[in-house]
Amino acid sequence: MKFRHVLLRALGGVGAAIGLGSIGGCAYLYASSYRYNRLEDGFEVDAPLLERPPSREDQISKLKSGEHYDVLVIGGNALGSGVALDCALRGLKVALVEDDDFASSSTSPSSFGIGGGFQYIRRAYRNADPTQISSLVSWIHEKHLMTKQAPHLAEVMPVAVPCYSFREVVGNWFKDTAVDSIATSMRSSIGSSRFVSASEIQRMFPTFARKTSRGKTLRGSILREEVVPDEARFVSSLALTAALHGATVANHVEVKQLILDDEKRALGAMVEDTETQQNIKVNASFVVNAMDASLESSIRLYGELETDSDIINDVRTRKKCGTALARYYSPENACMIIPSVENAPPVAVMSWQGSAAAETIIQDGPTPDVPEDAEVRDFDDIVTAVSDVLSLDVRQQDLKSVWKSEHSFVSERYGRRRKKEALSPVHRINVTNNVISSVGGHWSDYRLRACEVVDTLLEMDDSLKRGSESECRTEFVKLLGSDEWDPSSFAFIMRDFEEVQIPTTKGRRVVMETSRMEESVARRLASAYGDQAYRVGRLAAQGFGRKILPDHSVMEAELVYCVQNEMAMTVLDFLARRTRLAYLDPKECLEALPQIVQLMGEQLSWTAARREAELKATTDFLKSISPPAE
Repeated sequence: MKFRHVLLRALGGVGAAIGLGSIGGCAYLYASSYRYNRLEDGFEVDAPLLERPPSREDQISKLKSGEHYDVLVIGGNALGSGVALDCALRGLKVALVEDDDFASSSTSPSSFGIGGGFQYIRRAYRNADPTQISSLVSWIHEKHLMTKQAPHLAEVMPVAVPCYSFREVVGNWFKDTAVDSIATSMRSSIGSSRFVSASEIQRMFPTFARKTSRGKTLRGSILREEVVPDEARFVSSLALTAALHGATVANHVEVKQLILDDEKRALGAMVEDTETQQNIKVNASFVVNAMDASLESSIRLYGELETDSDIINDVRTRKKCGTALARYYSPENACMIIPSVENAPPVAVMSWQGSAAAETIIQDGPTPDVPEDAEVRDFDDIVTAVSDVLSLDVRQQDLKSVWKSEHSFVSERYGRRRKKEALSPVHRINVTNNVISSVGGHWSDYRLRACEVVDTLLEMDDSLKRGSESECRTEFVKLLGSDEWDPSSFAFIMRDFEEVQIPTTKGRRVVMETSRMEESVARRLASAYGDQAYRVGRLAAQGFGRKILPDHSVMEAELVYCVQNEMAMTVLDFLARRTRLAYLDPKECLEALPQIVQLMGEQLSWTAARREAELKATTDFLKSISPPAE
């Protein structure tokens, strides 16, 4: 019986390998015959209508003007900003409003966009679904496209996946090699996967332990290249690029209710500028709901409209938990994946913003029963996983901040009787009386989802379709800051702005002292702002060259630039999204908060009451993400 059991398992494994290999081969042939247009092929869209992003005041004035828009987009996440840019490039009049700040609710603080493409091949085999092959090809192309559209914000980083048995070595190598071959056939490869020995991986990642605390011996690692975007800055650049091409874009504008006609068709929305508490009526032919897909947000948006209950009921939310660590936990510009252990989620440990971070990775697959204490267990899982595979234990004083974020997915049924449930990266579109919603999908495929949303609304209105471009053109647009950026930009910044001016108090006088710009500061400016870094450098030379936090490379010039050019309206807009200082070191941020509020208040002419409110709101947030006391 034992021999028969082993034989059946072996035959099943061989059959699965043949099936997956066949699907992978079909994917390779499909990708080889599919040719995407590319930025480097020489096709370019028209130049932006504006040379620099408009101010928020100008955008609010356009909303107040009573202009009728073809499309009103609600939600300033990646999808909403992508829809606004797509509409603007097709010649549609579009407005985008966000009740908080761009990327405030749809992205994770650490920007972990890491995930393997083999999941699509596995799903095609499991569900007998050939459409997953096209999804895989699109996934590969979109990640590669990020490195062309915003190369300064989409870093290509080596990712190590440790292997503790021969089976893990073969399995991980097979999965990554299958995806690599497909990417190569598409001319979208960002690097090849390879096996490295245990001694070599320890030279690259000195903190890797040869033997885990559970007694497993490191056999080696699969090393692959991954695109890791700075999600928050990517989304804000996407929204500002839409504004450059004619879209009306404004953050801190809250939708109060939809405007409906007698047949309950949406004709726009009543919104409120939360900075001035003024109500604005925005008229539009269509409304796009780009808010995070949740039951609460859909009910609040739709009001009396009847929604597709099947779609709302199929939405599942998974939580991610992360922590910022002392910088020595990860080598510079590298990442390691700690595999799942005992049903705990995998954990990514990577260099991040000059420091280090660890975060759980959301995977698709069977939907687990979530225990009541899932949040606490997730955080404990990170500490346990990191301490297990590294040669040093995670100490309480090494934790800089902790955070949680929610991500929505669409569940799907599979199996012979479709009784098994799993999370899926696919998205669905719901149309309800001129309101279009997109549910589910990965962050990295925002552009394709936005394209499908715009295609859907054009099919609903022949007059819009006749007066606009028929095809999506966002593939050929470089985002703000990308036009003249190259990897050596930081060197030119150091040369051109060798000296910065720092205000220093001497007695009762404030005098300007000259200081040299550090290389870490120049690299930070080039990677965060691209070719716009020169404008930040000029501000630093004019007296804003002081660092906001002593141990981090962010200058006061960045705050001034973000207020003047990136619609940063609150302290958290700057500390939590334009930069990640709030997560990198909330303790130091609390100490420097009075000076930050003073500087930002001077730029925005805040009253004493507003400064006090900002001080309290930011203090509460920083305390909420500070690590728990021992």
